[in-house]
Amino acid sequence: MFLLAVTYLSTYYDADGVRAADLLMSRLGSLAHALPLDIKFLAFARERAARDMGAHVLDRAALDALERDMRTHHLHALYLVRDVWELVRTAARPDQVSAAVGRLAVHAHGASTTYAKLIERNPRDKNLLRSYAQFLTYIDANTDKAAQVLEEAENVEYAETCQNQKPLPTTGSRSDSDQNLLATRAVPELVSSLAEHDREAPLNAKVLGTSTPMGNNNNKIAFSAQDTEFTSDAIGHLGKVGKLGSDTSGTSASKMQRQKQMLRLTVTERVLQPLHATQPMYFAVLAIFAACIIGFIVCRELFATTVTTLTVVFDDARQTRFQAANIIDYVRGIVYANMISERDLFNQNYAGLAAAVQDMVSSKLPGVLASQAALTVPPSTFRMYQSYQLTGVYDFTAVTLNGLQTAQWVVLAGKLALGYSYGALMPEVCSAISSIRFLTDNLAAIFQALATLPDSGIVAYMQLLNGSQGLLYGTMICTLVALLAAIVYADQMIIGKYFETESQLTRLLLSVPRSTASHIVTNLEEELEAFREVTDVDSLTLEQHRLAAINGRGDQGKPHMKGRRWYRLAMSITFVLIASVTAGMYAATLSLVNQQSNMHVVVLSGTRRYLITALNIFSREYISPDWTISPETCIKNNRGALLDLATTHSTLVNDVDGLSFLFPSLTVYPRDCTAIGSCGNMTEIPAIGFTRQVAGQSANAELDQFIYESTLFVNSMTLGDTTSGNISNATDPRYIRWKLMAALGNDVMNRVDEVNGAMLALILTQVTSLSTLTMAAFAVQVVLVLVAVGAFVSVGLPRVRIEGKTLTAMLYLIPEPLMIKEVPRIHKFVESGGLIVDLNGLAVGGGGVIDGKAKA
Repeated sequence: MFLLAVTYLSTYYDADGVRAADLLMSRLGSLAHALPLDIKFLAFARERAARDMGAHVLDRAALDALERDMRTHHLHALYLVRDVWELVRTAARPDQVSAAVGRLAVHAHGASTTYAKLIERNPRDKNLLRSYAQFLTYIDANTDKAAQVLEEAENVEYAETCQNQKPLPTTGSRSDSDQNLLATRAVPELVSSLAEHDREAPLNAKVLGTSTPMGNNNNKIAFSAQDTEFTSDAIGHLGKVGKLGSDTSGTSASKMQRQKQMLRLTVTERVLQPLHATQPMYFAVLAIFAACIIGFIVCRELFATTVTTLTVVFDDARQTRFQAANIIDYVRGIVYANMISERDLFNQNYAGLAAAVQDMVSSKLPGVLASQAALTVPPSTFRMYQSYQLTGVYDFTAVTLNGLQTAQWVVLAGKLALGYSYGALMPEVCSAISSIRFLTDNLAAIFQALATLPDSGIVAYMQLLNGSQGLLYGTMICTLVALLAAIVYADQMIIGKYFETESQLTRLLLSVPRSTASHIVTNLEEELEAFREVTDVDSLTLEQHRLAAINGRGDQGKPHMKGRRWYRLAMSITFVLIASVTAGMYAATLSLVNQQSNMHVVVLSGTRRYLITALNIFSREYISPDWTISPETCIKNNRGALLDLATTHSTLVNDVDGLSFLFPSLTVYPRDCTAIGSCGNMTEIPAIGFTRQVAGQSANAELDQFIYESTLFVNSMTLGDTTSGNISNATDPRYIRWKLMAALGNDVMNRVDEVNGAMLALILTQVTSLSTLTMAAFAVQVVLVLVAVGAFVSVGLPRVRIEGKTLTAMLYLIPEPLMIKEVPRIHKFVESGGLIVDLNGLAVGGGGVIDGKAKA
């Protein structure tokens, strides 16, 4: 009863009944253990049939979509073939004919592709085979193959008729004739694509006559609503077997067909011959890739060298200047500690001197020596004097030293000072030792010479960058030249040569007399009307298509740009795009890797620290009981260092895009020093005015205060007693200001070091980001080249190849008797296999012959 109800509901109550039937079937499933076997089988068969019906619906939908595409492409192709010959009849311009052929090639290729898919899925559909035969006859102009396909359709229809009239025997074996009649015929792979069937060998099947498409009307393949219905009731793939007919047939007809097919293939290949000359272009593409890879490697090496230069060479040059100044500070600090009998101060300076000398000897000096040895420009030199004592009189030897040599002399003095214990290195000992006295005799000149050391690091970097620039420019030029060569070759020798051939064929086509073209147009319009009667495709009217073709517009009425201009524009855009990426990659590398300006900012900022150290030394020489350096010299040195410091600091502060803009938290904004251990673990000294409030102001403000306090201290030098050097009294205002000046200087130097570290980190970040950007640009460059070559090879050339085959097919639509009689130049071209192109006497615009003139 359940099964009867299911059948009744699903048959008479549509969708609601089907849903109710499904519920009943679910109920039957729950009672499956109590059902007989035959009832279970019926339920299973119903479920399986439902699944198969769903699959059939999906397959039917796919076939319907293919058939719609086939009809659309076929109909538009017929329209466009008619339009081409209408343009020939009206003696249109060659570019109009070429544009129409281009549009025809698109639809002809689409129709050929959809026919291949449909025939593969249903190779025994006689209506489909007849439609394909009509396509081969009036669009592809391949009457021999069309006759073969049409014969196959007739055989299929004959087999179906015989099968319907003669029932199969129910018992016993079949007769030989029945087997021959009812066996599934082997259907060839009639088409795979327009590009493939044009390359097929000549087909040697039985044909229904040997007429040309526009010749004998008795053999013409026409359509009517009665014999052509676009349905596929039996859809299935019957397999792919070889071609029909025999390639070994000895009949003169089959030999002639094979010769014609081979001759047509030869003509087509000669027309498309320029499209095969791509090897030189590939060599140019390989040159592009080689130049890109070399440029990428050079860029990567430049980045790595830049990082090494910034972190090693440039840093060594900067630190050598700082450490040399520290050695002078420690040596003079040891003498000062010995004179005021401060052992803790001595130990502090002695430990600092030992560390500075060790750092210079083991790390800094070897690196600077190696970098300066590679310099092509000699560094600046300074005049200094080395003293020695003769019978109570000091004599001097003039020496000329650069910054590195001066640092070596300073290290030598530091090494000698380390040989003296507490209380031993006094002023008279320093005066007796020539290398140590060198420091006091040339103190101002030494600081001037040491100031040039960071500049040598910049010079070494620029020398490296200039050496890489030539290689970068060379690889960039090679890349662009190879790219230009590839595009020019593709434009001139491949696309250009083809379009020259296409222009010749178009002029040959336009030489067809008006009467012949009218005859072809009339036949095409008859076939078009017959085809439209059996299709339901919405299409343009004949007049709309004619106007569209004459006005040079496409199927949707949009402006249509075809031919060589289109490819030249595409290749020009490709060149501009790839060249822009290439030039941008190299330009960005050269501009951003060039960190000379940022390195100058780091040097200028470090000079503030250097000058603060010099001011500490000069001011202490005035405070010290050792007056080896006279008070007047101390005042002069302090005035010069103060002026340099104020000028340098003002330059950095007034730079709107400088340190204050880049690092406002380190330069402009105040800091919180209220917590213990904050602000660099500073030590508050309220007695001299160095408090947390003072240290909490911005770095720029604290440096301004240092300059102000130092100026006041130097001013006090001119007001004090210059006959006594002992002003170490803690109650002396000058001593108190000097202590405040030293505390401020030490704190400011730490803050300047923070700013310099941040600036160096920013430079390295920029270089690292540029390295990543260059890798991305290189990847984009390679992808663009690959896409351009791939598009040209897989899209551009096939499209041109299809257009060339379609244009060649237009010549074969001319009936052979008319071709021989009316257009012998085309017959000569066809019979010679495309070797002879007679353009003598043809007008450049086509449309007839110019008597007595030859214009090729």
